[in-house]
Amino acid sequence: MAKVKNKKTNQEVTQRKQVMFSIIVLCLLGLSAYYFATYEPTTMAQSFYENRQSAEQYRQSRALDSAKVKAERNIFLQD
Repeated sequence: MAKVKNKKTNQEVTQRKQVMFSIIVLCLLGLSAYYFATYEPTTMAQSFYENRQSAEQYRQSRALDSAKVKAERNIFLQD
């Protein structure tokens, strides 16, 4: 009789643990879905992505900067 009662309590405990685990997982999934649905980027990140350069503009500005640095270096080397 004690073994049967012990088995039932063990089954009840494991079932409760499974239910609690599933409830916690569902709550976390629900919260993450809510935050994904209502997320709005900060203004700094938004302005960064709006004002970023295209690849071609970046290459042109990079070439101009390197030409400017080379010219300054040549001026100092001539002295």
